[in-house]
Amino acid sequence: MKTSKNEMQRTIQYAKDHIKRVPLDMQREDYEFLRSEAERSNSSVNGYIKEAIRIRSMIDNAPEGAGGRILEYISRIYEESEKKKAEETLKGGEK
Repeated sequence: MKTSKNEMQRTIQYAKDHIKRVPLDMQREDYEFLRSEAERSNSSVNGYIKEAIRIRSMIDNAPEGAGGRILEYISRIYEESEKKKAEETLKGGEK
C-alpha cells in the first residue's frame, strides 16, 4: 500500500510534535546483554528500556523507605539466582 504525500507529511509533523529522540551510548557488550535480555522477555530493546525506566521511577517514588527495601529485595533475588546458576554450572561440569 502506497503512502500518500499528505499522510507522510502528517506522520512527520506528528513525530516533530510528540516524539523526542534520546541518544544512548553504551559499550557494545552492554548492548548485546540488553538485547538478549529484551529478547528473553519478548520485548524490543526500546520497550525494554522504557519498562526499566518506569520500574525505576516507581521504586524512586515509592513511599519513604519502601524504595530501598524494594531494591534490597531485588538484589537478594538476583544474588540467589546467580548462586543457583553457578551451582547448576558446577553440577553440569561434574557429570
